[in-house]
Amino acid sequence: MRRVAWLLTLAVSVCLAVRVVYIIQYARSLPFLWGPVGDSVIYLEQAAHVLAGEHGDATLLAFSPLYGYALAVIQDPVAVAVVQLLLGCVMCGLLFVVVNRLLCGDALAALVSSICFTFYGGALFFESKVLSDSLGLLLAASAQTLFLLPQFRRGGVTIALFAGVTIAFSVLARASLVFSAPLFVLAALLPFGSPAEPVRVRVLRASALAAGVVLVLVGHGLFTKHHAGVFVPVILPSETLEASQSSEWTGDIHSLSGSSHLAHPYAVVLRTREYLEKRSAGEATPRRGASIDLGAWL
Repeated sequence: MRRVAWLLTLAVSVCLAVRVVYIIQYARSLPFLWGPVGDSVIYLEQAAHVLAGEHGDATLLAFSPLYGYALAVIQDPVAVAVVQLLLGCVMCGLLFVVVNRLLCGDALAALVSSICFTFYGGALFFESKVLSDSLGLLLAASAQTLFLLPQFRRGGVTIALFAGVTIAFSVLARASLVFSAPLFVLAALLPFGSPAEPVRVRVLRASALAAGVVLVLVGHGLFTKHHAGVFVPVILPSETLEASQSSEWTGDIHSLSGSSHLAHPYAVVLRTREYLEKRSAGEATPRRGASIDLGAWL
C-alpha cells in the first residue's frame, strides 16, 4: 500500500512539474494564453450571458453550456488555464487509481499510464485553452472512477445516482459525450467481480445510473424551456452535423453547407439565434428532432 501511495505521489508530482514548465514557456513564447482560440469566443460569450442572467441565450443552446457557467466563476483566461492545468494533475491521479484497480494492483502499469497522459500533447493543449474538452474528460473519468467504489459495485442507489449525474454533467460540458452515456449504463449492467453476481444488483445500479443521467438532462431541458421557450436537454441539433452524414467527405467543410459562413464556429449560434427570433415572432416552424444517423456517425 505504501508503494502504491509513493508511485501515485510520483505520478502526480511529475504531472505538476511538467505543467508548471509548460505554462511558463507557453506564456513566454505564444500569445494564445491571453486571447480566445476558435470556440473560446463562444464560451466567453456564454459566461457573459450567464453573468447577465440571460440563461436562454443562443450561445447556451447551440454549444455545451456547462463550461460557460464555469467560466462565469473564473473569467480570466490565464486563471482558467492555471486551474485546468491543475485539474490535469487530478486527471492524472484518477487515471492512476483506475488503472491500478482494474489491473488488480499493478501500480507500475498505473504509473506508466499516468506518465503517458502527463506528456500527451493533446491534454496540455486543451488544458491551456478556454475550451471545454478537459472539463468534459475530467467529469467522464470521475464517473468511471465511481464505478470502482465498493458501494457502486454492491448496487448502492446513491452512489450510482451520483455517477449518473456526473456523466450527465460531462455531456453538458461536451455534447459529443452523449454517445458514451448509454455505454456507461450498459457497463453498469455487467457483472462486477463475479459472473454469479445477482441480476437484481446489476439492474439496480444501472437503473439508478440511468436515472441520474436522465434527471440532469431533462432538468436542463426544462431550464432552457423556462428561459428560452425551447426544450433542449443537451444542445440544439447542428445542421452541419446532419449534412455531414448525407454526403461523402471531401476534406472541405464548406461543401457541407455551400457557405463559408456555416464553416465558422459561430455559425450554429447564429442559426440558433435566428430560430429563436423567428419563434418569438411566431414565424418559426416546429423544430424536428435531431437527425443523427448512428451508422454514418460511427
